[in-house]
Amino acid sequence: MGLVTQEINSKPESVKKSLVKKILSQVFPFKSEKKTPLVQKDTRGRPTLKTQQQRGSESRQSAVVDSQESSFQLPRHSSFTPAMSNQQRPALQRSRSTSSRGKKGLETSQVDSVVASPVKPERMNNLRRFGRYIPPMLHCYHVLPPPGEGADLRGVYVTRIARFNGLIDMEPAAPDTNSYIAIGFSPNGRMVGSSAVVGWVASGGLATMKRYFLGGQTPSQVLVDQGDLQILGNTSSVFTDSARIYIAFQLVTNQPSERLVYAIGDRNDPVPSPPSYRLPQHRSQSSIRLNYASGQGSQTTAPYSNLKRSHGMLSMIGWGILIPLGAMVARYFKHLDSLWFYMHTGIQSLGFILGLAGVIAGLVLNDRLDANVGKHKGLGITILVLGFLQITAFLARPSVDAKMRKYWNWYHHNAGRLMILFAIANIFYGIHLAKAGSSWNGGYGVVLIVFVIIVVVLELKMLQKNRRV
Repeated sequence: MGLVTQEINSKPESVKKSLVKKILSQVFPFKSEKKTPLVQKDTRGRPTLKTQQQRGSESRQSAVVDSQESSFQLPRHSSFTPAMSNQQRPALQRSRSTSSRGKKGLETSQVDSVVASPVKPERMNNLRRFGRYIPPMLHCYHVLPPPGEGADLRGVYVTRIARFNGLIDMEPAAPDTNSYIAIGFSPNGRMVGSSAVVGWVASGGLATMKRYFLGGQTPSQVLVDQGDLQILGNTSSVFTDSARIYIAFQLVTNQPSERLVYAIGDRNDPVPSPPSYRLPQHRSQSSIRLNYASGQGSQTTAPYSNLKRSHGMLSMIGWGILIPLGAMVARYFKHLDSLWFYMHTGIQSLGFILGLAGVIAGLVLNDRLDANVGKHKGLGITILVLGFLQITAFLARPSVDAKMRKYWNWYHHNAGRLMILFAIANIFYGIHLAKAGSSWNGGYGVVLIVFVIIVVVLELKMLQKNRRV
């Protein structure tokens, strides 16, 4: 309130009086400043003509002022209520409702839920008009999801932050996916090593907020009720409204982490439940670096999205397109004498180089994102090992008339087929993990359909040729 007083005192006397009247009218909405009508004894309670003229003039002036005030632009902050200390905070209502999902605050199991009294529409309109004269203490930040996420996640994370006297008020919000919303405070911008606050509303209406320490990528390393975050009691709330989920809490700290990490659970995934409160895999993750002193934030997800796209393209072209194409050349174009051998060797070598680059990009991406992609990583390493074995077999191949040649052929052909099958499966699995959308699935699916048609046609021709012989 001290900042509000300083802001008002810095205005001219006429503006100061007007602001004080408007603020008092909002604090005491039921008190009216209208004067008692001036009447004459012989008018039987009716105002005199002079009084009626004065009232008409005052109403016209008030209409002009209101029309000017209504043209004020909304400030960048979604709330104009300054943060207050514990002694100054208004009385809050505890909500013990377990009804269906709605705007009402719901009971939390770890941190008590409290919900402020609602603001009346007419009072909110005046707050919008005069919000520019109130010191901006509650900053609002919009964090976009990584490129490639679904359209329903555009502008996914909205966080309102206020800092006052060793306390930080935070209100993260995101689209309601019937799962959880999480905000982590990271020392280095990565998920692993962060202390997080996670909130969700169960299907029965019970709202829960928990603290987690993200010690690693496996569920056993995500520890509930752990971490270095200290949340002020009786200041927390979890609720849903207009297809969005909100959590609100007060953090007790003088030196908050500048790296904030956001995540939401996948749509309709089971929410954490007792006794373990295990967190399922998150759907989307973004991070920002926030300067609390200047109030400026910068998003830090673009480099990872470019690396993710490079990993997908290199792996798809190398393992998923060139390697199968080289195998087709070796099987169906042996009638081209030695040309087929050089084509097969060149295409497979290029495919292996691109695939190796894709694997390296994937390992770097996994290290930076701290993603839980153990199966995808394991398949990728298996494909890489099979590729190295194929190169070793090529360098150590026996002569055509050697007795070991037929065994070498059997190994070389079947190892190549197995590598191609693993590569195709892992590419689609990677697209699923990255949530790249139907464009990636459709594009690679069309390539595979073309390959299948070519293989069927060439295989039929080979069978006809063998029958004639």
